[in-house]
Amino acid sequence: MSTERKGTEVIVGLFLLIGFSFIAVMVVMFGRVGMGTKGKYVVTIDFPNASGIVKGSDVLLAGARIGTVTKPPAPPVLVGNRFHVAVELSIRDDVRIPRASNFVVGSSGLLGDRYVDVQLHPEFDPNDVIEPGSRILGVQPGGGLSELTNKGGAVMD
Repeated sequence: MSTERKGTEVIVGLFLLIGFSFIAVMVVMFGRVGMGTKGKYVVTIDFPNASGIVKGSDVLLAGARIGTVTKPPAPPVLVGNRFHVAVELSIRDDVRIPRASNFVVGSSGLLGDRYVDVQLHPEFDPNDVIEPGSRILGVQPGGGLSELTNKGGAVMD
């Protein structure tokens, strides 16, 4: 193999390496576009059951991504006469969630990807919003594949 051919292969290899690096950087940058460049605020939700929620899970309002779960759910703590799991959410600064909202752990798809769904009360006051740093009680989700499986198991017994 001649030295000219080796030099050409090195240049092509270097060109490919730079090209793939550029594509990787662009994928990461465009992945962050959905969250915008605005600031965020933190809200903590106490769920009776946060099964399947992990760090990075989406927070959705009307189907739109408004934030993410910032930490894995904390170990359960006794609140009143029940155990609850604290989940910290990071919400976009430009989104103000009305205080009359319910926070529910939802599931999408057959694989069961979990997310936090913010459900608005039909008659909410847009001026009465959740303040940054608030701690709110989440709602136990109803329905879903896990409940159907539990009921099916009870019928089989």
